[in-house]
Amino acid sequence: MLSLYLSMIEDPVDKLQFEDLFEKYNLEIMRYAMALTRNHQDAEDICQNVWMIIINHFDAIKVRDNEKIKAYIVKTTKNEAIDFLNKNKKRQFMSDENIDNLDINPNSFDSVLMAVCQRETVDTIYKCINSLDEKYRDVLDFYYINQSSPKDIAAFLCIDVKTARKRIERGRAMLISMLIKRGEGNVD
Repeated sequence: MLSLYLSMIEDPVDKLQFEDLFEKYNLEIMRYAMALTRNHQDAEDICQNVWMIIINHFDAIKVRDNEKIKAYIVKTTKNEAIDFLNKNKKRQFMSDENIDNLDINPNSFDSVLMAVCQRETVDTIYKCINSLDEKYRDVLDFYYINQSSPKDIAAFLCIDVKTARKRIERGRAMLISMLIKRGEGNVD
């Protein structure tokens, strides 16, 4: 596939830069898309779309520093996955069997959220997450949907691990508050 992408770039220096970018991030893009879709073929389609977007915007991307390039790639992958899933009506971020297998501690702050997840559709939860500020939305996507650790989230978003943990904590509190206000967080 790399050869197809390289054939779309004329400048030899740009080809080398793109090849380095591809080798550095292709596996990460695929893993992230796979985590979002839970389907290998869908993840491959998303991965191809992301690389096409990168090629189409390569002149602007190649002049950025590595942290901004990585953030752009992660954001593009996330947006492409969401668009793909919306088009195909495949919102399967968290299956019922995954929820059933969760061990819920009643004293845990997450227990309210997990109880809601057991009774409500993922769409409701996802809409609430999407209504949050971007910095909280991104960490909650990684944390709950991808089941990433704060360390992985920090690496993906190019932020400090402490910052990632604090955003998860604050975002989770906002999400629970939002769900309770909607009347969907009543735990019986």
